[in-house]
Amino acid sequence: MKTIPPQSIFTFAQSLSIFQALPAMMPILQRAARGQPHAWQLPVVGCEAFGGAPQQALPAVVAVACMQISLILVDDLLDDDPRGEQHRLGSAQVANLALAFQSAAAEVINTCRFNSSARARLLMSFANVTAHTAIGQYQDTTGPQTEEAYWQMIRAKSGIFFGAALTTGAEFADATESALDRLTHLGRLYGEITQLHDDLGDCLAVPANPDWLTGRAPLPILYASSVPHPEQARFQALRQRAEDVTCLAEAQAILVRCGAVSYCLDQLLRRYQTARSLMAQIQAPYPLGLTHLLDTLVQPVAELWQTLMPQQPLAWQNALAEVSVEA
Repeated sequence: MKTIPPQSIFTFAQSLSIFQALPAMMPILQRAARGQPHAWQLPVVGCEAFGGAPQQALPAVVAVACMQISLILVDDLLDDDPRGEQHRLGSAQVANLALAFQSAAAEVINTCRFNSSARARLLMSFANVTAHTAIGQYQDTTGPQTEEAYWQMIRAKSGIFFGAALTTGAEFADATESALDRLTHLGRLYGEITQLHDDLGDCLAVPANPDWLTGRAPLPILYASSVPHPEQARFQALRQRAEDVTCLAEAQAILVRCGAVSYCLDQLLRRYQTARSLMAQIQAPYPLGLTHLLDTLVQPVAELWQTLMPQQPLAWQNALAEVSVEA
């Protein structure tokens, strides 16, 4: 997959009126770019799938980058993330800059040469990202206590944003409305897969990820806490002491034994298979980038399963082998 160089993103952003009015925005954009966020390149994938050149997607990349930065600034404020910009600039400044980055995303869309219906679709798409992320963040801060609440939260927090990111690039390649609708669905599935991927990594990380320490419930922890199993009470006790490396290791072992990890992997793989089926319906002229996007996300999870569960039933091994071959 071809990518847009960071300097091109910075140059385009500097032309926006909001960046000129608030010089503090550029250093934040530059710091964010150092992490090479994969979401910033999703518009390129969407654009190339329908015959567009990567450079055509530059405005879409800038819009998606600004929207994601806005969401991350707010998320870091809510979580008091030690890496957050609020520790450098102060909470008041960061709250204001989050609004500025949202404004930048809208400015990009409003100034590009679209017909009125395409512009309206894109502006509504970004408005939906803002609205649903706010809903998802609220649900996250209150903590989902059921699996249904968990799925509602990740669809709002992750699915809507990734659907918009992928579709925005395709708009710059003049994809049909039918293709855009299916691509939105594909992007939302990708967002859910990304969240499940992150949940697995966070739950198995050493030392304990903040999710253990703040009482939040990624899917594996929610499963082990709420689904009856012989070690449920022990897990709930260990969860309160996850800062202790020994307790964390025992709790993580229970995640594997009780089926929490395998359930999370099952949900991830189901979405992967649905996404691959959906790709055939999209009928993108150049689908290789979309295929690569999905496979590179799922392949590490397949390898994790084979490491943790080498003796699982053959059906699982066959499903994961198919992912490995396709990747």
